[in-house]
Amino acid sequence: MEKITAEDLLRRYAAGERNFQQIILEYADLSGVELENISLKGARFSYVNLSSIKLWDCDLTAKFTYCNLTDAVKRGRGVESGEQGGGLEGACTPTNRERPGRAGLNTHVPLRFTASLRDAARTG
Repeated sequence: MEKITAEDLLRRYAAGERNFQQIILEYADLSGVELENISLKGARFSYVNLSSIKLWDCDLTAKFTYCNLTDAVKRGRGVESGEQGGGLEGACTPTNRERPGRAGLNTHVPLRFTASLRDAARTG
């Protein structure tokens, strides 16, 4: 597992890297970012603001703990694997009880099971 910052992820993505498997990202803000064709398989996100993120053809088989996925959009191929059809393990949705965040993040209590992409908006 490799611990990186949001700035590292975005810099490497801009340079053409698309394999972000097994990364650890904590206390970061990726709100409103658009990402295409990346793999986050096995990644761990904690206290990350992913609100309004747009993910096109991405593998999201990752663990999300106390993350904000409000208005997140996933389009394209489905999530690769996981319980209940795959996806956003520990996903945080706006319907869950809010928990005070750190660094100004609007965080929520994570679900205790692997959620499907029904918890995020889908288009396409």
